[in-house]
Amino acid sequence: MLVLSENLYDDPIGSLVREYVSNAFDAQRKNGNTEPIVVNLLKENGQFTFSVIDHGTGISEDIFQNIFINYLASTKEGEENQLGWYGLGSKSGLSYTDSFSVISRYEGKEYNFLVFKGEEGTDFNLQDLNETDQPNGVKIVIPISDPNDYEKFLDKI
Repeated sequence: MLVLSENLYDDPIGSLVREYVSNAFDAQRKNGNTEPIVVNLLKENGQFTFSVIDHGTGISEDIFQNIFINYLASTKEGEENQLGWYGLGSKSGLSYTDSFSVISRYEGKEYNFLVFKGEEGTDFNLQDLNETDQPNGVKIVIPISDPNDYEKFLDKI
């Protein structure tokens, strides 16, 4: 897990920006949605965050547990018009931080997952589950640990 999460990228910030925007693009293409992907770099309550929001397929709890969280598992395997296939990019936030949030709207439910480095690999907790009337989609939220990294994120975006 350490090799795949911490040492995979020479440029963790640039890589996670690229990976999450690419995943958002793939999800929207698969869903036939042409709305803009939203990329935010915000300061809220004294905390800087980077986020990517798509209006794609969303991620069910089952797909999250069995594919999103696992290395070398992907919903994109064998799909010619997708940018990734190996399931590494979804965990790229762990190359920069020890935990991040994934908020997924899928078929009338909104899941809020916390992804983190566990003792034996990548782990997660379901933080919240609510009914929603919002369309399917995913929001990835990466906390920026060092305020000096704000400019690095801005540059990579």
